[in-house]
Amino acid sequence: MVFCGEATVLDVALCIVKGLVVQSLISCVATAVFGEAAAFMLKLVGIGQDTYGLIEAIKSKDPKEIVIATVRLAVSVFTLKSQCFAGDTLVSTEEGNRRIDEIKPGDKVLSYNTETGENELQEVKNVSVSKTDILVHIITDDGRDIETTMFHPFYVKNVKNEDGTGEWKAASNLKAGDELLSEDGNKVKVSEVKVEKLAEEITVYNLELDEVHTYYVAGGVLVHNMCATDNNSDTSDSEGGKNTKHGEQRLAERGFSQEKVDDIVNNYSQKVYQDGGRTVYAKKNGNYYDVIIKNSKGEIVTAVGGNTKSLKTWKNVIRMLNNNGGYSSLPMN
Repeated sequence: MVFCGEATVLDVALCIVKGLVVQSLISCVATAVFGEAAAFMLKLVGIGQDTYGLIEAIKSKDPKEIVIATVRLAVSVFTLKSQCFAGDTLVSTEEGNRRIDEIKPGDKVLSYNTETGENELQEVKNVSVSKTDILVHIITDDGRDIETTMFHPFYVKNVKNEDGTGEWKAASNLKAGDELLSEDGNKVKVSEVKVEKLAEEITVYNLELDEVHTYYVAGGVLVHNMCATDNNSDTSDSEGGKNTKHGEQRLAERGFSQEKVDDIVNNYSQKVYQDGGRTVYAKKNGNYYDVIIKNSKGEIVTAVGGNTKSLKTWKNVIRMLNNNGGYSSLPMN
């Protein structure tokens, strides 16, 4: 419990902020390594802006503005964990579209790997269940009505980060004209965003996945599940050093021996950087390219084999990297 002293407007505002940050924010992300995951959540719900707004209000010494800014910050912090969908929301799975309230641990759903730009099946580790009496309706140009909680993250293609990739935006921050990413790579345009206050609470659901923390809802719209950790950074030993779990899986599935990996890395035809510190090694193997992608730690995050006929030319490889976002043409030859 946080106890406030003298009840001036300024003291109350500062005390509320101190209590929120110490109790709510830390409890919300204490299980995470206080780094990228926490920064992602804070940026998503705009807490940085709300904090700045409170500081400016305090400087103005206007009691009304201080109270309004304090409430805004309180709402943002207390709703950090509010990322779920209504039970009848359809999720893309290996068996087709299924209601999210019917999905169980062990089921596999379609996910988008932002490291590789590829769709892949991921196993559901846990289904989170909670209650809400506020829903955000995201209406799209093609008639979809996605019912979610206020701060569930959606991937927006037409809003770019500094590295050129799309941006994750909270549902309540979406606006008409935002372009969401669909599972077929096309854009789904938002036409309207509405907030509904329900007469009583309903049950809402979220999915915790095995490795890649994204999935598709409402016929194929990409969302994030807001997991605190990113298991793609987990490493496993191999003959050539350490690779991510996803990298090890791709090497095994696509028949990349250590000898083949070494050949691509040491005798590449093309070598370029991707934003985020990734390095791409590509070597022509007959009519098609073999591709190895390493992260900033030198760990292999994925491998794409010459049996992928879409990689017949270097331009095809660039297109694949562009689909991943953040491709930077910086040759290292």
